[in-house]
Amino acid sequence: MSFTVAQRWRHLLSLMTVWKLGVMLVLIFVAIGLGIDWNTTTTTNITTASRPPEATRSECFSGTSIGRSSTNRTIVFASPGLDNIAPGELPGYTGWGRPEKTLARFFTVHSVSTDSPQVDQEFVVTVKCQGHEDCDKGSSWFYLRAYGPAVVPGTMTHHSVNQKGWYDMTFVFRDPGMYTVEVVLTFSNTPPISSFPIQTEQPAYEGFLLPGFPLLVSVQQPQRRQEQVRKDAHRLCTFDDFTETSPTSAMNKARWKVTGRSNGPGYDSQTIDSPVSTRGYISNVNSLGIRMEYQYLSNCKLLPEEAFHKSLKDQRVFARCPRKIQIIYIGDSVLRVQKDKMREFINQMENVELNFLMLHLGYRRNQILGPANIQRFLDEIQHKAPNDAKVILFNTGLHDIHQLCGAENEDDRRKYLNSSLLVSDFSCTAEYRALLKDFIAIIQNFPADLKVFQTSTAAWPKYGNWGIEWNTHGQAMPLVSDFCAAFNYIAFEVLAEQDGIGIMDGYWITYSRPDNREIGEIGKKLSHPGDEVLSFMSRIWAKMILDKVCYNQF
Repeated sequence: MSFTVAQRWRHLLSLMTVWKLGVMLVLIFVAIGLGIDWNTTTTTNITTASRPPEATRSECFSGTSIGRSSTNRTIVFASPGLDNIAPGELPGYTGWGRPEKTLARFFTVHSVSTDSPQVDQEFVVTVKCQGHEDCDKGSSWFYLRAYGPAVVPGTMTHHSVNQKGWYDMTFVFRDPGMYTVEVVLTFSNTPPISSFPIQTEQPAYEGFLLPGFPLLVSVQQPQRRQEQVRKDAHRLCTFDDFTETSPTSAMNKARWKVTGRSNGPGYDSQTIDSPVSTRGYISNVNSLGIRMEYQYLSNCKLLPEEAFHKSLKDQRVFARCPRKIQIIYIGDSVLRVQKDKMREFINQMENVELNFLMLHLGYRRNQILGPANIQRFLDEIQHKAPNDAKVILFNTGLHDIHQLCGAENEDDRRKYLNSSLLVSDFSCTAEYRALLKDFIAIIQNFPADLKVFQTSTAAWPKYGNWGIEWNTHGQAMPLVSDFCAAFNYIAFEVLAEQDGIGIMDGYWITYSRPDNREIGEIGKKLSHPGDEVLSFMSRIWAKMILDKVCYNQF
């Protein structure tokens, strides 16, 4: 049988089509065999040469990931799932002026502690500065964050004197999945905090990622952990869950867990009163677009926002407390916005009254120059409601740090501090310790049913912020989260000498969320936590009150 040229070509093309289909099927089966993870992140493992010896391992980490294999590199293509954040979805550095003379380029990744990170185990990245004496021999500061199924803060340990330019960055992941690990250089060479206020020019905030970051890390769940059943699942968290025993205890008991997203399948908007509503921005649905919950590792549950709804009547939070409650807030504007959030929740309940005293510019300045006087404020509450239950949430920190440690406030300090203090060796940390003891003494003498100190929030965050008023002046050291952390350590030391005052975390719950900040008429400072964070902080405080004043009647 003879064929025309056209018939021969059609026959050949049909054979090629069948062949292509067969090749595609083979490739699909091979991909499945290589173990593509289809749960929350789509990954493709590409086998290449074995990793080099430890001395040159840092070359493997830049632009790659740490995965399940200890002998293969892993190139990862990630797509967001319903309960994870893909690389790049949290904003990087998008605001505040920063100097181009950063020393970030002198840092290299030296090693990682493991190629197979697992849940609840420390994952340590060791970095070193080499080639510039400011970071090689000095003390650098960093902002550490990892995000994926949850947002996880990290901690930094500076090596010994013999390795001054070496740092261990430690992360503990509580949930399995793919994480984006960020190590951001905030200051290359920091003077000791005890030397503040300093007369020389203060270092400017840098805010640059180190070379080799972001780093993608695949965290696995140990088999024994998968089989473990938590006995306290679904119970409500209690007072003991919320009280802190050390400056880092809060970091080790809870984390921000991703629970949903605006661009997920089946999402139904509840805020369509305008294309981009203010309420939608505040609640993250048309801003970051990712919803999170602050979840405790014990699996205990926080009070839901619905528990405050007035339709619950006598089942509502605080409704069955035996006495009227005077809820007292004493502190800066962060406590003010927490009070405002609590007001939203209680919505004019007759048996709860909110009281707030603003310590603008700090405790010591107000006690000497006014206008706020803590003793008078407390006396007035006791006089108007002698038989009511009274609970106090108090803090002094952010304003004290700025006023006492900032070089720009030197003239103002002379208005209220004793001249004998303002000598060449004046230390803002020593003054903070002294004023905190005075503040606590006033609180201790007041007959309250519950007294809780809230640690200072991780305020003035730069990394991840958007919309800050920009200027040519670099942000000074006293206006960074690590400075707040140092003052929280002082607060824990002072409070350790006291009985009857609990400590509630304000630092770690805000440190991981520079993306969730307040917007509104107050301006673009972004020093206040956002609505999502405030909601959890207020519900934590409400449950502490229920347990100690209402005898857990919820």
